[in-house]
Amino acid sequence: MKQRILTAIVGIAVLALAIWKIDTVIFVCAIALACIFISIEVQNAVKTKNKPLKVVCAVYAASIPFLFAFASLEQFHLLPAVSLLFFILISCILLKDHRNIRVKMFFAAFFGSLVVPLCLSTIIRIGNPNPFLDTDFTLLQGIYLTVFAFCCSWLTDAFAYFVGSKFGKHKMCPKISPKKSIEGAVGGFVLSVIFNGGIYLLVDNFAFELKDNISFVAILVLSGVCAALSMIGDLMASVIKRDCDIKDFGNIMPGHGGMTDRFDSCIFVFPTIYFAICYGLIG
Repeated sequence: MKQRILTAIVGIAVLALAIWKIDTVIFVCAIALACIFISIEVQNAVKTKNKPLKVVCAVYAASIPFLFAFASLEQFHLLPAVSLLFFILISCILLKDHRNIRVKMFFAAFFGSLVVPLCLSTIIRIGNPNPFLDTDFTLLQGIYLTVFAFCCSWLTDAFAYFVGSKFGKHKMCPKISPKKSIEGAVGGFVLSVIFNGGIYLLVDNFAFELKDNISFVAILVLSGVCAALSMIGDLMASVIKRDCDIKDFGNIMPGHGGMTDRFDSCIFVFPTIYFAICYGLIG
């Protein structure tokens, strides 16, 4: 537990520094680095040995955050163009080394290097949407939304862990994740909504104004939706780990596992908040 807490403190400090620089290339580089680790971890999980495949996947995964950050709406066709090139390259690698590359390795390349980085990269536009969307968020409001997105992803899991440890009696998905309980899930959901609502009120009343662009009711609704989605993302990762017969995707974060273990709950949360901003549902 001490190791887990210490790692969390260090991780939060690094994340806070990156978020403070959310309108600079530093934040983009941080997301790109996370995507590289995730790409490698997912392929290691399915025991991919082909080095060219790993390199191509890592480079592509790292490119997605930069496309999200610097490609304008008119230039956003670069994403499908780069994705097509990625697909062609890994297909050529598959054809050349078809005896050693299994189908699940091929799809792991897509999941870890395309799907997950695409989802995670939306956090870049959550924090700095004005150049891309018809919004007038201030930088501080963008930082708030970014922190809110991470809170929706990670606090649900943390609250569920502590509530489940204390009161958990009924297993939620015993064949997928034996330690998760229904009591923990309910506790994580409720406490996440309460926490995010409380933080909104504190920030709006004592730090800087939110209600001119961000609705309190929208934050409560999004908190509930994203709390549920974070659990789905976490369980999905657990299914993959069980199928691959591994406990964690990696060990870069002692007590927490790999980068994929830390960001699995973000996979559905970030895009949901991003689309809520796109369609004006947050104001």
